[in-house]
Amino acid sequence: MSRASEELKQTPIWHNLLLAIVQDLPDGRLRTADVFREAVSRWPAYYDFYDVAITRFVPRWGGSWALVDAFINNVASQMLSSESDSMYARLYAGVLLAGTQPDETMLRWDRMKESLDALNSRFPDPGFGNLAASLACHYNDAEYFNIALRRTRDFQLDASYWLRGADIRGCARAYAR
Repeated sequence: MSRASEELKQTPIWHNLLLAIVQDLPDGRLRTADVFREAVSRWPAYYDFYDVAITRFVPRWGGSWALVDAFINNVASQMLSSESDSMYARLYAGVLLAGTQPDETMLRWDRMKESLDALNSRFPDPGFGNLAASLACHYNDAEYFNIALRRTRDFQLDASYWLRGADIRGCARAYAR
């Protein structure tokens, strides 16, 4: 990374790769927090920085769900003025779509619904609608399932945005109006 051109060092992708590398170094010259802080100060809307940082907070890598939740709440709070409340859902979406079940985390369904609404307002994407429908089914929330279903554009369900092991057809039969 240090041999990269100065032009490349001024890009978010270089910083993203550096962040991924320093997180895996035992005692490198660079501190992960410093690399992360510099990257997000330069490109706060480059969402991959946050996703990469979260990967090392999960229990699988020696972290905890409390660390993940604190990080997500902190980022969401810091970015409230620029991202509304969408970062809570965006960051938890990354954790969930990596295969984690909501009940393993400290995700709060009431907060997640509000954040999913904000995320959909900013980025109307059928993927977010599918994730919201999957979560609504997981939490037995028929009303929100139908709200989310309308966001999937033409009621297209896409299993790649659903929780691992979710029964899409069963949810649709149980909750779709």
